[in-house]
Amino acid sequence: MVDLIPIRTTHQSDLRILKTRDGRQFVGKTSKSEVVKWMKEFANRASHFTPDVPFEGPLEVTLYFGFPLIKSDKGKDAAMTTKPDFDNLAKSMVDTLTKMNFWKDDSQIVFGKVMKFRTKLPFVGVWVKPCKFIDSEYCEQIRKHLNEGK
Repeated sequence: MVDLIPIRTTHQSDLRILKTRDGRQFVGKTSKSEVVKWMKEFANRASHFTPDVPFEGPLEVTLYFGFPLIKSDKGKDAAMTTKPDFDNLAKSMVDTLTKMNFWKDDSQIVFGKVMKFRTKLPFVGVWVKPCKFIDSEYCEQIRKHLNEGK
């Protein structure tokens, strides 16, 4: 857990059309972007949590984004149903954790959960563990469960 207010602008909203030195265009982020600044700040504050050796194999990752309370919360923790979108928050965080060598590649994440809420003491949290439960039996249970809903 890192005592840091989660970023409100996200990877998606910070993309710009940029040019290489030879004039070719590409989509990217400038070094002055709020997302890049926040990612560096998070990495700096969370550096002591970086594993000695990157996680290997399939991973389960949970990301927690605790935003500051607003007046309508009346001092109580609350679910956050406004922007930023959970998937855009996840993208920025997963990119940062990849650069911090939490794992070799973010394709190792096979199960993920993102929680965003407002709270008295804002923070950002990450929980990573090996994912060992996906096998043929588990996949069959999922298919069965989904077919029951038809």
